[in-house]
Amino acid sequence: MTGKVLLYVTCAIGGDEASLRAFHFEPETGALSELSQASGLSDGLTGPIFSACDNRGLFLYVADPVPDVDGSPGGAVVSFKIDRETGGLTRLNRKACGGEVPCYLSVSKNGKFILVANYGSGSVSVLPIGEDGSLGDVVCSMKHDVPPGGKGANAHSIILDPSNRHALVADLGVGRILVYRFDDETGQLTPGRPPWVSTAKGAGPRHVKFHPNEQLLLCMTEYDNTMISLNYDAKGGALTLIEAQSSLPPGYTETTYGSDVQLHPNGRFVYGSNRGHNSIAIFEIDAKTGSLKLLGHEPTGGDHPRGTCIDPTGNFLLVANQNSDNILTFKIDAESGRLAPVGDEVQVLKPVWFTFIPR
Repeated sequence: MTGKVLLYVTCAIGGDEASLRAFHFEPETGALSELSQASGLSDGLTGPIFSACDNRGLFLYVADPVPDVDGSPGGAVVSFKIDRETGGLTRLNRKACGGEVPCYLSVSKNGKFILVANYGSGSVSVLPIGEDGSLGDVVCSMKHDVPPGGKGANAHSIILDPSNRHALVADLGVGRILVYRFDDETGQLTPGRPPWVSTAKGAGPRHVKFHPNEQLLLCMTEYDNTMISLNYDAKGGALTLIEAQSSLPPGYTETTYGSDVQLHPNGRFVYGSNRGHNSIAIFEIDAKTGSLKLLGHEPTGGDHPRGTCIDPTGNFLLVANQNSDNILTFKIDAESGRLAPVGDEVQVLKPVWFTFIPR
């Protein structure tokens, strides 16, 4: 891939500071250069924590965990039209997301719906997307049941499977990865059969990603810092646990929390971020069996690595260190999976998430 790629960094701030930052990413070197001419990056945002775009790269959607929207309790999703030349954004509209503290978004492959994980209310919801990229009112909302002895529900991520027929949700509060059947014409969600798989007690499943072979699902947990591999039955949506491996060095006892999971496009390597240990755990995965092998750790060069992202070429991994206000880029060795820092760190106030815009 040649030519620069548009990248947005979501920042967990509000007020007069920019809540979104626009950059050009150089796929040959991994360098980031901020687009000073970009405008409208904070229009209507108060403290966003996640963003996503449609498959065509025309619209950006931002999760904003405001306490209420036009007097109604709950968070919001804000839609923007992207100026692909300047990186500037034009706000289209803002809609209540049907839950509290929205923290993760996924756009359906046909571009008709956006799916929202609501951390505060332990629920997921679906909003329609118009042809102009603007959002409609919630068409579906599902609140998660808390199992006996549970403390509450906290939906932390929602993704669609490669077929666009099932939505998978990691809820760290109930300790389950839930499966919903998804109708991409109506936006309706219905519980799968079976509707969920439990993780280990106290694990706290946080983020999930599909392996390139579409038969494996990887999950990073928050509370016990483990990487979990699961078998996925694409026909029925059922999940089966295969293995869980710690993302920490043996004997590490300090407070730390797992965060994000990324898979290399070659399907051989999985990366998990540890907030506290401040590292990226590097795993090798057997695509046939789903077994995991911890290869080592790479320091993130900052504090509290919340969001990570592999660029479209698969050559670089970017890390957002929220508490030290910096972004570092690492070169990926496609043969060993190892990471090596490249270039200078980029200073960004409270970075939490990356969204590459497809060409």
